[in-house]
Amino acid sequence: MRKLIMLFYLFVLANTILIPACFAQENSKMKAAFIYNFPKYINWPNEENFKEFSIGILGKKNIKLQLELERISASRLINNLPIKIKVFNSIEEIIPTQMLYANGADGFDQEKIFNKITGKEILLVAENLEDFNLSMINFIEQNGKQVISINQKSVEGENIKISPKLISLSILNEKEWNDVYSKFNDLLKTDKKKIEVTKKDIENAVLTNEIQKKENEELLKNVQAKIQALVKQESEIGKQSKNLTLQELEIENQSQKLVQQELEIQKQTEKIESQLIYVNQQKEDILKQNIEIEDQKNTLKIQLSQIEAQKVMLYQFVGVLVLFLLLVFFIYRSYRQKKKANSDILEQKLLVDEKNKIVEEKNKEITDSINYAKRIQQAKLPKRDEIYSSFPQSFILFKPKDIVSGDFYFYHKNENSAIIAAVDCTGHGVPGAFMSIIGSEKLDDAVSSTTDTSEILKLLNKGIKTSLRQSENIESTRDGMDIALCCMELPTAEGKVGLKFAGANRPIWIVRKEKNEIEEIRATKKAIGGFTDYNQNFNTHELQLEGGDTFYIFSDGYADTFGGKKDKKLTTRKFKHMLLEIQHKTMYEQEQHLNNFIENWKGETEQIDDILVIGVRV
Repeated sequence: MRKLIMLFYLFVLANTILIPACFAQENSKMKAAFIYNFPKYINWPNEENFKEFSIGILGKKNIKLQLELERISASRLINNLPIKIKVFNSIEEIIPTQMLYANGADGFDQEKIFNKITGKEILLVAENLEDFNLSMINFIEQNGKQVISINQKSVEGENIKISPKLISLSILNEKEWNDVYSKFNDLLKTDKKKIEVTKKDIENAVLTNEIQKKENEELLKNVQAKIQALVKQESEIGKQSKNLTLQELEIENQSQKLVQQELEIQKQTEKIESQLIYVNQQKEDILKQNIEIEDQKNTLKIQLSQIEAQKVMLYQFVGVLVLFLLLVFFIYRSYRQKKKANSDILEQKLLVDEKNKIVEEKNKEITDSINYAKRIQQAKLPKRDEIYSSFPQSFILFKPKDIVSGDFYFYHKNENSAIIAAVDCTGHGVPGAFMSIIGSEKLDDAVSSTTDTSEILKLLNKGIKTSLRQSENIESTRDGMDIALCCMELPTAEGKVGLKFAGANRPIWIVRKEKNEIEEIRATKKAIGGFTDYNQNFNTHELQLEGGDTFYIFSDGYADTFGGKKDKKLTTRKFKHMLLEIQHKTMYEQEQHLNNFIENWKGETEQIDDILVIGVRV
């Protein structure tokens, strides 16, 4: 009876080994077919740059799937690319592939696998995974059929696109996954219960058979005959099982040999590449030696040519020696001639020194005269204390090009108003200074007659043309001046100040309080004197200023100063920009800023014109 029970167990064991093995073989073929066909419905980023399509397999336990994929790769292509199968023994060995197969039943940490491939554009194809959120494509058995689930969010997170056709055939959400997974676990539990019941039934049968042992003696003899037949079958099954196990081991050994051969081929390839590098290095060394030989040949040719040149030089030396002797003769003769010439030059030098002394004396007399003229011109200029008494928040930046200036400033105070002007006469230096003295006298005459700014300029024009006897005659002088003239009245009860402005070719710039812009009032486009008509009229502009408003009048000297890195003019645009930048400063600070800037701007460049800038803040 015991033999019968043992035979029954062997029969059950054979079925549990052979039938799942056959099923596993068919299951591997089906999964390999799925994996081979997935790329038809999937697009990887930069797919056009692939040189091969690589599929990774995690773990050594998936040998059947590996063999099936290798069988497919030997005769087929994926997207017209050769297929490369790579096996990784651990998660750490994983390198970028297009697809990676993993089996959750192999004991690998699902989260570590997912983190390892994240961001590397690898499609994870797996089975027996527990967490839907850590999967991409997963094989699931549902109602006895093999189906797939797709975590579309994870796949698209790797910039991989799956066609709607494939998506329509899959489980797409975690709820469906959990339902299938629960059914699978329930099925497993049911199977376990059935096995437990079967086991108990067998144990009960054994007990029953022991009890009925004596009653079934005759039956036992018949059964023993059958047992002998079953023993033979058992023996055959054992042999077949052993052969099948040997075949599996042989396949695994062959697979390992193939892997070993691939490693050997890789080593041979690396060795060949190393030898190629060595050969190329040898070629380079030979090329360098050939170059050195050519250089030595060239050096030998040069040395031979130098020997020939030395012979030539010897002949030349003899010739040069003869020439040298002739040269000595001529030098001696020339020395005697130069000695006589030097004596004549010395006499001429003494004569030139005498004349230079006379010129220096004359220059000193002229300089003294110009300095005296400077004192006269400064005496004609208004005192700044008087100007500051009428315009307490103001500055006058006055920088003549020479000792005396063609620019000058003018001030006159009446009972209810004060007049201030910036004047730019024709020329600079002594001629400009003469014009400034004449202009200052004529301005005094004009403001003593009227406070109307346009009338003042009209009288000034007549006075200049009369004093310089300027007429329509082409031979008469054409000297004149440009001017910006302002008459500022006493403040009103509302705190506003009236300002009258008239100009001849020179504008006035106004910066209103808390406004970052310049309001430009243009002058009449006519000069004082020169070609201007005797009865020329000039426009008056009446303006209203408030406390904190600032106005500027000036000659063209500041904006026309050359300097900077490129030695160019400062320009009016930059001058305006600078005035806006320093509006937050006091008028004294503005004067210092303008003076320091123009000194740094011109640097070593010579000043080409007189500079005059007047600023007044109400």
